[in-house]
Amino acid sequence: MYNRKLCCKVPVVGPEGPQGPQGEQGATGAGAQDNGLLFFENLGKSEDKEPAGTYTLNYDAARTTIDGIAKYIDGIATDSSIVLSSVPSGDYWIEIYAHCDAEAGNAGTDNFITIDLVQQNPGTPNSNNPLDIDTRSVSKGGQAHISFGPAAYRLGSSLPNPTGRVDRNATYRLQVTTGRPYFLSEIKLIIKVRPYV
Repeated sequence: MYNRKLCCKVPVVGPEGPQGPQGEQGATGAGAQDNGLLFFENLGKSEDKEPAGTYTLNYDAARTTIDGIAKYIDGIATDSSIVLSSVPSGDYWIEIYAHCDAEAGNAGTDNFITIDLVQQNPGTPNSNNPLDIDTRSVSKGGQAHISFGPAAYRLGSSLPNPTGRVDRNATYRLQVTTGRPYFLSEIKLIIKVRPYV
């Protein structure tokens, strides 16, 4: 059935009316993720591998400026400290990753590499130390590309239960422990900070 009156009507749009009153302020959103990509100096040389042991790595500002995102690094300190105090107030969670290229000096059962963030100001109460990122192993041979993590922690200074979290006032250094001689290059640390919702 065909209705000629409905089919032929064209709607008429009138002029725009006055603007209504301002509405109520909505809830604060989750916010955006913030990332840092930090490069560090090599450990040893390809022809002269560093003996097994624990090493605190030095930040490579020039490489980070070119290829990275210089966040969460204390630009004033000469000790390459990782600082999280620039994160705004509130509760957040952080993901930490690391990467390096590794050449083992010899084979064996102790051919592991562990990467952690170790707290530099142990007077900061209730902050996890160290921040374990990961452990990997590489046998003797050519260069291997290794990823570490992710490790996740809650960040905030107002949390009721401090176990397993990170205080924003704590400072950290990147540390590597090796079980055999290694040459490590392309060392980078990735930090992702997201609001805790």
